[in-house]
Amino acid sequence: MDIVRSRFEVSPFNSVEGDGSYGVIAGGFSYSKLMKTLSYKLPRELGILHLTTFNPLPHDLIHTFLQEKESVLVLEESAPLIERAVREVAQRAGITLPICGRETGHVNWVGELFSPQIADSLNRFLSGLDLSTEGEDSRPRPSREPLCEGCPYVPVFEALMEVIEELGGRDEVVVVGDPGCMVRGQLPPYEIMDIKHSLGSSVGIASGIALSLNKNSGKKRVIALCGDSGFFHSGLAGLVDAARMKAPLLVMILDNGLTALSGGQPHPASLVDARGAPQRAADLVGMVRNTGVGEVWVVDLDRGEDIRSAIKKGMDTQGTGVIVARGRCPQWSRED
Repeated sequence: MDIVRSRFEVSPFNSVEGDGSYGVIAGGFSYSKLMKTLSYKLPRELGILHLTTFNPLPHDLIHTFLQEKESVLVLEESAPLIERAVREVAQRAGITLPICGRETGHVNWVGELFSPQIADSLNRFLSGLDLSTEGEDSRPRPSREPLCEGCPYVPVFEALMEVIEELGGRDEVVVVGDPGCMVRGQLPPYEIMDIKHSLGSSVGIASGIALSLNKNSGKKRVIALCGDSGFFHSGLAGLVDAARMKAPLLVMILDNGLTALSGGQPHPASLVDARGAPQRAADLVGMVRNTGVGEVWVVDLDRGEDIRSAIKKGMDTQGTGVIVARGRCPQWSRED
C-alpha cells in the first residue's frame, strides 16, 4: 500500500488549482459539480484540491495543501470518509485549522450534492461569495417511472400476478426482486416485490429464504426476479449455489439483451459492445443450464409464446427451476 500511496502522491489524476487561503477538497465527481457551481471561474480566495485516488489517500499531497490554508471545506458524495481522513492528516501533522464538511453541518448530510447545496455550503464557508442557490436540486429517477409501452416485462408481471392469485394470493409467495427495470414491478398496479436489495442479489437472497422456509416446513413458494444484466453482475453465482443446494425456488430472468434502465448499455450477452460493434454474445441460457438447475424454460415474448404456462410449470417444479423470458426493449433495442 505504501508503494501505491507514493504513486498516488504524484498522480496526474489528483490536482491543485488556485492559491487562495481558503481551500476546498473535492472528491471525485463532486469536483465537476463544484466547478459548474462556480461557473468554471475560481474565486481568488479559493484553492481547490481535486482528489480522485481515495484508497490509499495521498497524505503528503493533502498535508501540503492544508499547510497553506486558513480553513478547508470537504465536498464528497458519500459518508464523510475524506473529511475524517483529512482531519486525521491534519492532527498527525500538528496543523490546526477548521476542516468543514458533512460532520460540521457545512454540507448536507443526506442525499446527492447538487449546485444549490454546493453553493449554500460555499456561501456559509466563505462569506462574500454570494453564489446563487437557485437551480435543480434533484434529478429524474427512472426507477419511479412506469414501464414503457410495449415493455416485455408487462406481460410477465401480469401473468405472474394471475398465477399467484390462482395459488391463493400474495400471502402464499415471497417475491424477491432486483434493481433495474425490474424494480418498476413495485410500482402500481403490480406492487409485486416483498424484498429488493442490490443488483444481482435476488437469486441468492431468495435461495436462502426458500431453504429456510423448507427447513421449517413452510409452504410458501419463493420467486426470484432478475434482469439479464443483474444476472451477469452477480446473479449467476447465486444460481450456482441455489442449484447445488437444490433450493425450492423459481428464478425468472427477464432478458431484453441490454441494460435498459441506465441507458441501454450492453452486457456480455448483448450482440454489440459499448462502441456498437458486433461482439460474440455470451450464452445466457447455456450458462443457466450449466449451473445444474432442474428445469429451464425459455419463452420468446416477441413471438407471443405462453409465459403464463411456463410460470405455472415453474411453480410446480421441485428444486430450482428457471424461466428465461426474452423480449426486445422498446426504447433501446436496435432494429437489426
